Amino acid sequence: MALKVLAATAIGLYAARQVQLQT
Repeated sequence: MALKVLAATAIGLYAARQVQLQT
């Protein structure tokens, strides 16, 4: 299913935002 892909994308975007906030 695409659920795993969506979950991985959501986690990736969340991690990216966290990194940007820390900058």
